[in-house]
Amino acid sequence: MIYTNNHKLPSIVFNALTNRGKMPDGYVKSDISVSALMDSPQVRILRKRHKDMLQEDAMDRVWALLGESVHNIMEASVQLNTELGIDPNDFIAEVLGAMVVNNWRIGYKLDLFQKSTGWIWDYKVTSAWSLVFDRSRISWLKQTNYYAEFYRSEGHEVKGASIVAILKDWSKKDALRNRDYPQTPIVVLPMTLYDPQGIKESLFQQVVRHQQADQFTDPELPDCTPEEQWRNPTKYAVMRPSGGRSLKNCDTIEEARVYANNAGNGAYVETRPSKPTRCEEYCPVRDFCHQRKREYAESQIKTIA
Repeated sequence: MIYTNNHKLPSIVFNALTNRGKMPDGYVKSDISVSALMDSPQVRILRKRHKDMLQEDAMDRVWALLGESVHNIMEASVQLNTELGIDPNDFIAEVLGAMVVNNWRIGYKLDLFQKSTGWIWDYKVTSAWSLVFDRSRISWLKQTNYYAEFYRSEGHEVKGASIVAILKDWSKKDALRNRDYPQTPIVVLPMTLYDPQGIKESLFQQVVRHQQADQFTDPELPDCTPEEQWRNPTKYAVMRPSGGRSLKNCDTIEEARVYANNAGNGAYVETRPSKPTRCEEYCPVRDFCHQRKREYAESQIKTIA
């Protein structure tokens, strides 16, 4: 990875943001991290194959720095429990480990485990809107269940898990005017733990998916799923002839046509195509991705047609 400094940040800030080549204390060697395992094989493989050509500006890593800072503070706070009459030995913080699945070592880093309650705590520094639109809960649910299985394999009894979501862009004004918006800047979300056998099967299937993908050349790599692309569904907006905001956004064109006919006054239907948000705005390997090139070409053909 090549880090750029397009905004001419001071060197000490640049180095903190990029944190190049530094492994955490107690680093455990693994074939894949749990976050990479949950992600698209195509993204992981293209990252690995083209790592020397990938570029990222240091300024784009500011939220990663914030997340790391929060984790460091939360880890240090465990030691303060002694002053509060709480046994710090009841907690295991920032645990690094690995579990072998189908001959691959899956590396993980568990934020906090409380022995007396058997409870896993995982910190997330995220956007308040990710909770409003429920964008992250499915992946968080899977991740905490994976953590539970990893910790069971170490001989611990796991009874529950929670996400502590720290909302970096929380707004009191939005909380007052929108009841669906998080009402506090920190939200604790209990996670459901599923049958351990089902989680073991999920881990195995995901490992095999990545292992098989390693055998393909770049053009042959399996496509990212719509979920991995952060693809929003196609919507059909009922519009006024005068423009402005849509009268209604519908899931099907049939529903939109009925609504437009009932609305009258020249209302018409505008198609808003599905958009792969990650591919267009956030994916670090988009310039090397054959799926993106293919889908872009297909979208241009549809536009012309």
